[in-house]
Amino acid sequence: MPSFSTLKDQVELAQNLTLNGTPLSELQKDTLLRFMLSFNVFERLGQSRSRICETLKHQNWFKVEHYDEYGQFFVKRYIDEGGRYNTRQLFRTGYSSPAIREMVQRAIEGFANGEHDPELFHAYLEIAYRFRNNLFHGGKGILELERYFDCFEMINWMLYKLLRDIAEHGLSDMN
Repeated sequence: MPSFSTLKDQVELAQNLTLNGTPLSELQKDTLLRFMLSFNVFERLGQSRSRICETLKHQNWFKVEHYDEYGQFFVKRYIDEGGRYNTRQLFRTGYSSPAIREMVQRAIEGFANGEHDPELFHAYLEIAYRFRNNLFHGGKGILELERYFDCFEMINWMLYKLLRDIAEHGLSDMN
């Protein structure tokens, strides 16, 4: 079995994947490649999600409000019509830490009520990582790419915006 540890190997894998014997569409390939590339670059920052979020809080240029469209997307996904957090939906995403699960719930519920919890962006990254981990290690495999297409796309754009912002402004105590 070949190793898929290099980015080149991962891109080649994505180009040759099939769904029930049918090659992936160009749009599916593009989504998967951007998802892999976004996380590959993000993880090369060499810091944990919580450390990056803590650093972002102290950057003059970073405003979580600039990421509200992603929060709105997550609210639609995780908050039910009664304004309550859909814990069944969250638990299906594989959170093993009750503290992380509670932080994500508190931040997303707060956002749904017009608040910007200090941990809101951390919640966004935790949700993104659940999709990453589930795609590569669990329940959201390539066979379900189409089912989660909107989630992968939104996470792609969120990470791209973050990486672009960091490239432009830097992270003062991480460089």
